[in-house]
Amino acid sequence: MLQKRKIKSQTMVITVSKDVITDKAISLLNFSNESLTTWTEVATTSGDLAAFLSELYNESAFILSKEGEIFHLDESTRKNITDRRLEEGIDASSILAEKFTVYTMNSVPAPAAARTYKKIAPDYFLYNKIFGKTLKYLVAWEN
Repeated sequence: MLQKRKIKSQTMVITVSKDVITDKAISLLNFSNESLTTWTEVATTSGDLAAFLSELYNESAFILSKEGEIFHLDESTRKNITDRRLEEGIDASSILAEKFTVYTMNSVPAPAAARTYKKIAPDYFLYNKIFGKTLKYLVAWEN
């Protein structure tokens, strides 16, 4: 089965596999609870999201250029694709955390909840481990 994934340069990365996602990649999907600030610090060198993306763009992947040429990926190219997709995911996750913060800071509680309502800290979504884990899954899904 061929699976296509767009990367920013408008080329396609195609994985040849009997499964859409390999069993090994699926086994790596149990991401740890880490805040966005924690996993983005280690993401480019290690971490469970980096391991998942590396397996996703494994040795069975190749590039199909706009001109229709097929290029098999060497280890360096696979690492560059993984690093770029990880960086794009970190950027998108940071923007999402910022939006959640703005929306939450500007929200008004319902009248029935006004007595118990507590404003969150401005950096809540950057340091919340469950939110960080959720963002990892969003990055994985985008790939």
